[in-house]
Amino acid sequence: MKEQVMKQTWKDDTGVNIILDYLLTFIITMILFTMMIMIINDVMNISDRIVLKEEFDIISNDIANRVYAFASDVNMSKNMGLNSSVAVLYHTAYFDLPELIQSKQYRVDITYDESTYIGTVVVTYVSNSNVFSTSTFYSLIPVEEAHFYSQQGRYGIFYNSTLAKIQVRNGV
Repeated sequence: MKEQVMKQTWKDDTGVNIILDYLLTFIITMILFTMMIMIINDVMNISDRIVLKEEFDIISNDIANRVYAFASDVNMSKNMGLNSSVAVLYHTAYFDLPELIQSKQYRVDITYDESTYIGTVVVTYVSNSNVFSTSTFYSLIPVEEAHFYSQQGRYGIFYNSTLAKIQVRNGV
């Protein structure tokens, strides 16, 4: 009789079903929770990149417009015969850059192609080069290449008569 009771309890699987149900429910819940966290993280990263891109667009367009306006002023002054005048030699246009955007450092590169008279301003997120903004400007006056990282402060655009180039510098 004892053997029959042991065999009957040994074949009883009712407790195992509860444990399997609990484990499967727990595992499915953890998988769904992990997927939800990953989706939220992706959405936040995408929105962060969009905000950075828009801020970089503002910075690159502002610098390109200022260099273009300054080059136009210098070119007009030179065409009017004011090459050595105070208006050309001591004129400086200023602009300010934010130190960081969303606590992220960026790099500004200004290049110029003398054969096409077109310059470019590229603002790039330092940690991820996939987030960048490019703006172009036209200048008959050559522009010296400039590269600087995001440092808060005043930047100056001025005409260097000895080099016959427009320069962009920090702390001018």
